[in-house]
Amino acid sequence: MKLRALIVESNGEDLLFLDNALREIGEGMHWTQWVQVEAHHASNWQDAASILKTRPIDVVLLGLNLSDTHGAEAFRRTQAVAPQIPVVLIVDTPDRDLAAQLVREGVQDFLLKGQIDCGPLIHSLENAMERHRLVSALRATTMIDPLTGLLNRGGFLTLAGRDRMLAERMGIRFILIAAENGNTRANRLAAAPYTERKGMGQRKSTPSQDLALVEAADHFRSLAGPMGLTARISDTRFAMTLFDSPSESVEAAWARVEAASSGCSAAETSFAHRRTAGEHKADRSNLAGKTLDLGFAIFDARNAVALEVLLDQAEADLRIRAAAVSAPASSKPRRMPPEKSIAARH
Repeated sequence: MKLRALIVESNGEDLLFLDNALREIGEGMHWTQWVQVEAHHASNWQDAASILKTRPIDVVLLGLNLSDTHGAEAFRRTQAVAPQIPVVLIVDTPDRDLAAQLVREGVQDFLLKGQIDCGPLIHSLENAMERHRLVSALRATTMIDPLTGLLNRGGFLTLAGRDRMLAERMGIRFILIAAENGNTRANRLAAAPYTERKGMGQRKSTPSQDLALVEAADHFRSLAGPMGLTARISDTRFAMTLFDSPSESVEAAWARVEAASSGCSAAETSFAHRRTAGEHKADRSNLAGKTLDLGFAIFDARNAVALEVLLDQAEADLRIRAAAVSAPASSKPRRMPPEKSIAARH
């Protein structure tokens, strides 16, 4: 069998380097399932489109600064022509934020040019093709919650799992924020784990409860922005992931979401000026009478944990914060700043 890879790169030196890396992978027999790595080349988008339309390709290694197409448009054109083929971006460090954003649009992975060698390249290609297969299978069934339009729990675990693997490999952090619609919590099924329930959306609900969930979902989605992954993970709970980036750290992301949720400025909720237990205010979003309780956990590649553990930590934090809403001020727990590692806090 062959692995047929298309390299799309206008920089001649970068194209040659990638071609040599693929040849070394093929000659070294790093993958037992492929006998040979076959590399195709395109120095611009027009040539790439011609190859994608006429030749069988298994994976695309795509640069974003082509001579005839730049930035996100290079990926979007590739996706439009060949949505069935996984794409791995090859980017310069200044384009890392854009690459992370394009992961939300369907890119399966990205590599920084200065950090490419055979090991990371093999790992990235293998994961990209496997994730693309899983995502395609999910889309053939369903990944979307029909009420809110967000990802459902299965879709979230698949795509957030991709985020976790990418963060661990790149050595970057991401934050997982859990939220719950407080106004409909009373209608939630009893404290059984989600996997033991009959299924999200199978309980009876009133039109007003559904409207509250839709409004909460829209608000939560707006807080995530283009860089965030959002989902409805149970009847009344939502989840979001955001990568740490030069433009917004995970601490700043939490401050922004918390500020929007509590109706005060991000400066008022900065981690350098945390409120004391006696001054504690509930982390809630008051949206036309609807409320969101919040909790978080931070993934750090230096102390990597499984995605399910991270989600459990965020939901546990949510429960603690929600319980503080009705607790007397003297009994409210002191809040741990998010810049502390998840290992220190849990």
